[in-house]
Amino acid sequence: MGTAITSLIALFLTIGTTMAAVNIVMNTGSDRAEALAVSNEQLIAKIESSVALVSATETSSEGVSYIDIVITNDGRRALNSFDDWDVIVRYIEASANPIVDTFVFDADRGKEVSIIHVSGDIYAIAYAGDGDDGWIVTLDISSNGQVNSIVDSYEFDTVKGKGHHIRHVDGDIYAVAYSGDGDDGWIKTLEISTSGTITKSVVDSWEYDVDKGKTPFLFQLATGIWCVAFSGDGDDGWLATLTISDAGAIGSSFIDSWEFDPVKGKEIEVINISGDVYALGYGGDTDDGWIMTVDIATDGTITKSAIDSWEFDPVKGKGLDMIQVQGDVYAVAYSGDGDGGWLFTLDIATNGTITKSFIDSFEYEPDKAKNPQIVFRGDIYGGFGIYVISYSGPDDHGFAATFSISNAGAIGTAAIDTLEFDTAKGKFTKILWIAGNIFIVAYSSDGDIGKIITLDIQANGFFHFPSDSILVVPYASTEIDNTWTDQSIWLDYDNSIAELIEPGHLNQHEEMVMRIQLNPEVEASTSIEVTIVTPTGQTLTIYFDA
Repeated sequence: MGTAITSLIALFLTIGTTMAAVNIVMNTGSDRAEALAVSNEQLIAKIESSVALVSATETSSEGVSYIDIVITNDGRRALNSFDDWDVIVRYIEASANPIVDTFVFDADRGKEVSIIHVSGDIYAIAYAGDGDDGWIVTLDISSNGQVNSIVDSYEFDTVKGKGHHIRHVDGDIYAVAYSGDGDDGWIKTLEISTSGTITKSVVDSWEYDVDKGKTPFLFQLATGIWCVAFSGDGDDGWLATLTISDAGAIGSSFIDSWEFDPVKGKEIEVINISGDVYALGYGGDTDDGWIMTVDIATDGTITKSAIDSWEFDPVKGKGLDMIQVQGDVYAVAYSGDGDGGWLFTLDIATNGTITKSFIDSFEYEPDKAKNPQIVFRGDIYGGFGIYVISYSGPDDHGFAATFSISNAGAIGTAAIDTLEFDTAKGKFTKILWIAGNIFIVAYSSDGDIGKIITLDIQANGFFHFPSDSILVVPYASTEIDNTWTDQSIWLDYDNSIAELIEPGHLNQHEEMVMRIQLNPEVEASTSIEVTIVTPTGQTLTIYFDA
């Protein structure tokens, strides 16, 4: 949007406020007396409280828009307590596409992807290709979201490679855990240079479970010491520790192993809580949802009993993903009963004790949300953070949604914004932050082709402000992005005549400058509506049309 507003319409509406007392004595309680009391109450309120628009201007600088609105108090009641005022910005029309770029990395098949940042603009994806054989591909993706090219590719398992999890070991060495032919469990190490060149031979390999090793989750305990969580024969849940040297040499036997759920442990997710304490999230018997905490020492020794466990969903809790919010607070996204998408927060102490109740929970997609992946977008004001969930939604289409979660675990009552990024198919999504506002989503698209998109997700959680997005702008004492401040109060702003009485109060006939600071800036061909609501019910709506 330019420095001038090409179209400005001000609408003013005064709404009656409730008076503490009305000097009407109602002896009979008749309808007429009641109506007269209400009428007088509304008339007094209208006289006492009224705000009107004087002027509004908008300027943009270095990616931020500043909307300066001058209002006047036409009523007799002084106005203050500006932190109780509501300011709402609605984006009526938007021009920019939140999808920065799209790229097909395998036109035949690209299923069950795992993505990792290698160096600079280089990223690696492990996936199941045509015939479910195991592939690694490296890509050049700029920090602005432009996908430049495939750098290199390598078929590391010519028979089968499914359910991959790729991890960086050291230097140019990477480890891939996956299910091979017959769903047996494999770990292989490979060399990928910082430029994306893949050495076309494995450094080392080990079939760690000859019966079954499905959906493995590989994580490092200490230098040279690793752990793999996986579903074994019969889908029971296993933890096993092993050695992987910095040079990629894999030990030929486990350091330790433990069947943590002898009945079932599917699609296991692991997160470090503190020190040797780890939390496992998984689908148990009948696919009910479980969280378990365990102790795994840095030398690979596994304590063969759970610290604590909690069945967080007795009906269904599949395909979950976990992230730390702050301190003992964690967020979990998962598929519940009927594959509905759920998000909840819980408390896990550093010693592994689980508080067995939700801090908060929210069904963000009642129809379908499979294999959700949650990442942190960034902090905003007031102790809240923005989080992004990618998932396979209704009809297996690809979706992403943003949410606010407070440091204490309170979840916003609705998604900030939702984007259907693939209207054909979006399965097995994996989302990763690139830089700034840019995120990459790797997934299987229509026909199971391997595809990536890059998304522009704004700091306040909007996908580049699609039409009808609403942003609640809170009050701040200093200028902060996506807040408003009372810049100054004047007797006459245009003539620079200062206020005379009660500094900081908007008295009768005085004028106040309100500044709304929006990041990102309001772009050309974007129309917005700004609504100001005072605690006493006055509403002022202003339209900006570029």
